[in-house]
Amino acid sequence: MQQDNNPDQRSQNPYTIDYLNQIAPKQKQPLFDKTMVIIFGALIFAVVVFAGLMMFSSLNENPNSEPLLRVYLKVQKTNELATKYQGRLQNSDLRAINSGLATTLASDGAKLKSLLGSNKIEIPKAEKNKTPPKIIAQVNKDAEELDKTLDDAFLNAVLDRTYAREMSYNLDVINSLMKRVESSARSSDSKASLNEIIKSLDVSSNQFREYSQSDK
Repeated sequence: MQQDNNPDQRSQNPYTIDYLNQIAPKQKQPLFDKTMVIIFGALIFAVVVFAGLMMFSSLNENPNSEPLLRVYLKVQKTNELATKYQGRLQNSDLRAINSGLATTLASDGAKLKSLLGSNKIEIPKAEKNKTPPKIIAQVNKDAEELDKTLDDAFLNAVLDRTYAREMSYNLDVINSLMKRVESSARSSDSKASLNEIIKSLDVSSNQFREYSQSDK
């Protein structure tokens, strides 16, 4: 029998290659091809690196925000106490020393506030009928304890010597914290301002110490 080589019949043969290609399941294209995966990965890496650099820059720019804020608050509270007890001190020499301290602390407070602003450190505020921020609560507690000690000394007629001793110690504490801030400061201007404050507080602390050790 002669084989039928009619091309129309061959095209309808269910086993031809063209027919098999037509009925074969289409291969799904991947949602992300290799190029897209590489680009996406590079973007994620860039974001992570950028975030890390920003964090590192922030730490370098402001490595001592808490100590700087604390020392500012302590200077403010100490100035309040110096003003409060100025009229209660009996000895004229001690009153002169304390008056000088109040002037010094007002100037130092202004310098520290400027440093806080230049370092973009916000000064927290204590709102009425609300729990104050932790750092304010801690500084207030220290100031209240010192205030109570001085008030008791006033009631017992031993304020002058007690005031000189306690104020000298309090200024030494502030200066110790100030030196930590200065050692961490990266700006030469900040270091210069902090060193000025340290020197002025040293003078006041020594004056109170000398008075407390004298026979006055």
